[in-house]
Amino acid sequence: MSTKHAFTSPITDGGDPDIVGPDEWNEPHEDTTLAPYALTHPLGVDDQGTSLTFLGNGGSVAAPIYIPTTLILQSLTFRQAGPTGDQDFEWRLYEGTNDGTLSAVTGADGSLVFNVTGNTFQTIDASGAPVIIQSGMYWLVLRNRRGVDAFVNGRQVTVLAGIPSISQSKTLGSALPSSLDMVTGWTKQSQTTPWYRLDGRVFGQSTAF
Repeated sequence: MSTKHAFTSPITDGGDPDIVGPDEWNEPHEDTTLAPYALTHPLGVDDQGTSLTFLGNGGSVAAPIYIPTTLILQSLTFRQAGPTGDQDFEWRLYEGTNDGTLSAVTGADGSLVFNVTGNTFQTIDASGAPVIIQSGMYWLVLRNRRGVDAFVNGRQVTVLAGIPSISQSKTLGSALPSSLDMVTGWTKQSQTTPWYRLDGRVFGQSTAF
């Protein structure tokens, strides 16, 4: 499968062929293996040691998520930890460079209203599934649309206590936009990574791995 970066190389190489600069970066290249899934970074499959608070009426958490090779996106899975009752979330995947404003990946978004009786995994299909996403580092934002606080399981990074930041949070008063300012009003979170998983299609199947 041939892919091509959708944004300009952040590196100026002065024409050096041994450095991946604008010319090499923007050339189509072959990905021979598809990613079955991608996790928030840094996160392991079994990490679920604590939970993050998503404030009511727009509480949002943004976390970096690394996609190692082409991903045919089907859905997002996250672990919801309460409270009991109806929940209402939306999500969106963003990409960009270093100017502080990210752009939404077309079709890589979704929403879900569900009822919770305990800790459960929730899966939300991408609105444009299947969505072909190139390898790279992205930001995934999950937003609580209900009027009360909610909680999502994450990883308590006890061995990294004191590191500057892993994710960031903010109350967004309206729906996740197509262009998102990632600088103004965000609070950096230092030890807890939310448990987000982008679910991909592999082996020619029409459902997520």
